[in-house]
Amino acid sequence: MKLILVIDNLSDIVFNTNGLSIFHCNVRSINLHFNEFLVYLNSIPHTFDLIILTETWLSVNLNFNINVYKTYHSLGFLNKSDEIILAINNFLMGIDSYLSDISINDKVIICGDMSINILDKSSEVSNYLNITASYNFISCIDSYTRVTETSMSCIDHIFIRNIDISKPNSFVIKTDITSLKAKEPNSSKISKTESETVNNTLRQGLKTYNT
Repeated sequence: MKLILVIDNLSDIVFNTNGLSIFHCNVRSINLHFNEFLVYLNSIPHTFDLIILTETWLSVNLNFNINVYKTYHSLGFLNKSDEIILAINNFLMGIDSYLSDISINDKVIICGDMSINILDKSSEVSNYLNITASYNFISCIDSYTRVTETSMSCIDHIFIRNIDISKPNSFVIKTDITSLKAKEPNSSKISKTESETVNNTLRQGLKTYNT
């Protein structure tokens, strides 16, 4: 492996398109340098698989759109240097690839903050739901999971596969721990068909089941 210690221009680098490419920048305030960073990134004739920005100095939740990337960020709780932004390219392709490696006979639960608001009518949402449906995953809940003063979204998802659909019970729990502050706990027994349930919107919840 050839190590390059100092370079003046990334456009001089020939990237291996079959390998994993990672770009890291100690941005030292994303608010101050974001536009400058985007200009620099767009000057590079290569799309990185992963971008890591450290020392973003974020103390509140803000959305930073980086071209075709799916972004995730943490906030500074210890000091202003402990924040990070991750930007992932081909997020849906990664999900598709990961699910394809799991045995079709396994019992599987997918849950978490996917940062995809499935209440939006976008191609990203359609592709995401189509991917999960193609691997026989069924959604468990169908309402808002994040409510703020300016928006309501469903970004916290739960899918199941090879688990008896008549058994799960799903709930939305109102608590100050999360961002869900405008909805009382609501439970519903899953009784819809698979085709109906896969196309439902999802919400973060507590799921109990017997297998």
